[in-house]
Amino acid sequence: KKEKSLTQAEKEAAIYWGDDPDETPTPPGHSYYLATLSLRKSGASFWKCAETYAKVGISLADAFRNCWKWKYKYFTERPNTFIVEHIDSTWNSFWPDPPFPAFPSGHAIQAAAAATILTDGFGEKFSFTDSLHAGRRKDALRNVEFKARKFNSFWELAHETANSRFYGGIHCPQDNEAGLIKGKEIAENVLSLKWRKK
Repeated sequence: KKEKSLTQAEKEAAIYWGDDPDETPTPPGHSYYLATLSLRKSGASFWKCAETYAKVGISLADAFRNCWKWKYKYFTERPNTFIVEHIDSTWNSFWPDPPFPAFPSGHAIQAAAAATILTDGFGEKFSFTDSLHAGRRKDALRNVEFKARKFNSFWELAHETANSRFYGGIHCPQDNEAGLIKGKEIAENVLSLKWRKK
């Protein structure tokens, strides 16, 4: 029932990582944006760009394919149904429920996959500013503005992405925890493939 005590910063995170495909890039699109941002900042070569996009793309595809396989294997309900039926009939999530099962979190699994690939390519300490949604029209319904977000690592961003779905009230912690673990594992499998020699 975190929704009842959200701070303004948590509301901003919940809104920022919505990545609503009706208005913005999807979550994988957001990860490609982060890859592009990192490649530009590092002045990467053509081959580094090609390899990074390939690794990110394969990881995200595998992450989402497995995520949806598990969603329909475990078919877990979301907080909006459980809380309303068993705890508080007046409760509403801060962010609307997607029309598919909860476990594991798609946002968490793809964010972890991207973070694993980008950390491998650019290092554990890589600071950047995510401005993808900065300047978008304010979410008047929730009274939240879209602000650029600064990070000191890709994993800092991945954890915020996962947490944002908890703040939004559409995932439980275990959905995010499993997503982060499996996303990392999937990306590590991609990194273990035979890529070009350095």
